Amino acid sequence: MTKGRNTLLAIFIKSSLLLTVVILATSCGSGTGEKEPKKVLSLIEKIVVATSAQGSSEIGGELRTGGSIEPVSGRWSRAGASGDIGAVTSSLHIRGEARLPLEIRWVGGTVYFERDNRIGGTAKGLGIYEPVARRVEFDSEWGSFTSGTAIEKLAAPFIPFDPLRLLELVESRGATLKVVGDDSDNLTQYNVEGLSGGLLFFNAPEVDIWVNSDNRLARVRVMSGDEWLDYSLENFGVDVSVEPPSAEQLKQGVDPGEIVLAEPFDVEVEGETEGIQWALSRGRSTAGFDCWRITPAEQIVVKAPNGPEGSRCLAAISPDDDLADQAVFLITTTAESPLAALVVGFPVQTKTATVGFIGGELRKTAVANGVLSYVGDDVPLFLSVELGGVTVECGAGSVSKASDLRDPTVTNSSIGNPWVCATV
Repeated sequence: MTKGRNTLLAIFIKSSLLLTVVILATSCGSGTGEKEPKKVLSLIEKIVVATSAQGSSEIGGELRTGGSIEPVSGRWSRAGASGDIGAVTSSLHIRGEARLPLEIRWVGGTVYFERDNRIGGTAKGLGIYEPVARRVEFDSEWGSFTSGTAIEKLAAPFIPFDPLRLLELVESRGATLKVVGDDSDNLTQYNVEGLSGGLLFFNAPEVDIWVNSDNRLARVRVMSGDEWLDYSLENFGVDVSVEPPSAEQLKQGVDPGEIVLAEPFDVEVEGETEGIQWALSRGRSTAGFDCWRITPAEQIVVKAPNGPEGSRCLAAISPDDDLADQAVFLITTTAESPLAALVVGFPVQTKTATVGFIGGELRKTAVANGVLSYVGDDVPLFLSVELGGVTVECGAGSVSKASDLRDPTVTNSSIGNPWVCATV
């Protein structure tokens, strides 16, 4: 009888211990003590991690724009207390005519870009990345974009120069990597698939990257047609020090908010489009600029107003200016504007110009007192005019010739972008 009780007791103890183990095991795998499953990194994230671990590197390669190739050199770091820092220098060629030195710096959350002279070198302050390539003496020597601002998306053209931000942008857009193969340097080439939107100055770009056996980024190439940015990452772990431009370089010569009209606005042109009455007016500022205003502002949303009452104030045309600088874009509109508007100033003797629209239509348009004005539903992206016996052609964004108007991959990303002119 005692033996039976001992056996039952042993069974009870074993059962209790087993139940306790099961309960403990269950409680360890649930509730607040549960361990988070380890995140599975995508291939792009693995490359970012492996490259970031190096801390920094130099980059060297080439940039081909406007039919010409220029060297690219720079450096980046992700190890500093201020976050990402870097700098790149190169040159741009706009429509094969103008060589524009390019310098970009990024420090923490701010991207800085140097402005330089326009075609012909006559107008200080070309901002290739400004909403309108405009002649403004009061522009600062350097421009900037700061993270978290509404204008931040305009900094996207600079991202391909920062290899890690480029990869992070590719990942954020839902793109993936497809193996192309290994090259003679034992690097694996990947092509980026499913990338939406533009990069740098390229529409519908093709992006390829090369990595080593440790998933460390070694080379980046961004291509669109016969233009490209191609660079390699070199000297990993190099010391990198980048300073933002000085306060003086960022200071505007004249604060646009301080522009005061010396004369009130007078109506120059008025009309009606789609039942909407509109008027183009001009005033003269105390600083000597002509200020142009178009109303109603709700229906005609002006790009980058910089003067009183939503106007745009610009310097008058000088007969000594390069011909390509004598077509001055006084007013353009944003991509979101219900109606498109284009107001261009020319030498007063100019009588007509040809305006090109999305789809390829070309319209000969009158120029009155040196001013061409258009308001309508159709979006203008090209302009051709005879100045001094020479043809000057202007295009918005990536539009450089009339035939581009029939290419949606060009026109879709050019609406609301800067206009650039060149003699042909």
